[in-house]
Amino acid sequence: MKNFITSNDTGLAASIVAASGFPVEAIKKREGGRVFFSFRESEQVQQIINRFWAKTLQVDAQTLLLEFKTLKHRIAAIQ
Repeated sequence: MKNFITSNDTGLAASIVAASGFPVEAIKKREGGRVFFSFRESEQVQQIINRFWAKTLQVDAQTLLLEFKTLKHRIAAIQ
């Protein structure tokens, strides 16, 4: 997807939503069951990703768990 950042890491996707409030623009399930999350490309999203992988991102634990559960429910709803 052009102008989108895509990842198949549910923890990263939940962290982006929890840290920024940016919505997941699309969730696609590919052959073999892999799920990909897409976000609109932005400097803020890229900074969150960098901090996530550097293990310096701080997010409220309850917010993170809520977003993770929400994404899992959305995945389960995909046919």
